[in-house]
Amino acid sequence: MIDKIANSSGVDKATVENALAHILDNTYRLWDSEEFEYRDRNFYPHYDMAQSFQRLMLGKPRESDIIMLKHESLESHYMNEYNMAYDDAHKLANEKYNYQEADKHG
Repeated sequence: MIDKIANSSGVDKATVENALAHILDNTYRLWDSEEFEYRDRNFYPHYDMAQSFQRLMLGKPRESDIIMLKHESLESHYMNEYNMAYDDAHKLANEKYNYQEADKHG
């Protein structure tokens, strides 16, 4: 999967691997909107990101999909290396790779 996404996106394998681990595997201290408290957990599934991964796997990525990979990898770096809270890491990653804004434009 990592090789396939790296090949279709032109993004290096390490970035793809970091993004996937961050989104799918790693647990963080995050707000649980069902329990109304912070808990150690994975991220909630995100429809737009699932669509991005589908396009990446099919070899038909949009520029926003590539931005998503870079955003998630950078966000992971901030959270894991600097112990940043999700909100802070997300805002900082958005300064360089703003997936939500890019996704609005395709």
